[in-house]
Amino acid sequence: YVLCANMDMLRAAGFDRPPETWEELRETARACTLREPGRSNPKVYGFLMRAGVEAYSVPLFRAGEGYLSEDFREVTLDTPLALGALDLLAGMVSDGSAYIDTTYPAIPFGSEQVAMYIHSSAAIPFNERNIRGKFEWSAAPVPYPPGHEGGILFQGTNIGIFSRPHSPKVRRAAWRFLKFITNTRNAARWSIATGYVPVRRSSVDLPEMREFLAEHPNNKVPIDLILQAVFDPKPHYWDQMRSQIESYALEAINGQRPPKEALQIMSEKLREIIEYEVGNKEGQ
Repeated sequence: YVLCANMDMLRAAGFDRPPETWEELRETARACTLREPGRSNPKVYGFLMRAGVEAYSVPLFRAGEGYLSEDFREVTLDTPLALGALDLLAGMVSDGSAYIDTTYPAIPFGSEQVAMYIHSSAAIPFNERNIRGKFEWSAAPVPYPPGHEGGILFQGTNIGIFSRPHSPKVRRAAWRFLKFITNTRNAARWSIATGYVPVRRSSVDLPEMREFLAEHPNNKVPIDLILQAVFDPKPHYWDQMRSQIESYALEAINGQRPPKEALQIMSEKLREIIEYEVGNKEGQ
């Protein structure tokens, strides 16, 4: 995940670089929000977040916090920074400098309706197509609370080979295909076309990849963040948890419930899932 910023808007508001901390994000979003007399909503919002569990996960992980303990048996949201991440988002929506929507954020960003947003690096080529040179923009690391620079959420699509009911011949063919599409050169071509991070370190060393990154510094930002990568928890019941996190986080962000209350209920729901899933497994 990266922060995308309209540098023309930021400079007009008095900033020469994208925000690096939570407080700078708040300050920049407010300064970039443009209002017109007689209009209820801003003409330009300072910040946009896409509705989904990642709206909360990204700042939570960036603060060095997480949802679960390493063994997935304890909920770890009872911390000031876990609440601070939710307060950050809810506060910006409350003061009118930000909004949350299901719209793919590259669209309002390209039409200059929003100054900044956080999303997958896959948004980079969409930004280029939507902006078409109308303004200068930059990708940057996700802001963090000072003194608590945590990880950057990385995600990706899975590729697997199912052993049944396929024959050994089919499985061998599938394996040859996967080796082909993930080899050094094809992984580089895929990264250049999509904005995703290449799946092989060797891809970055290819002359064509080096040339591309030199000409497109925004694409280099997520690659430089690989060593800070963190991932969603991996228990088999994570999908159940995602829906609960998303529901209560969005209620808090949209002002339907105080963040502290939303976080407490969210934690209770996650504990109920753990108790049920772990209890059933141990009882078998």
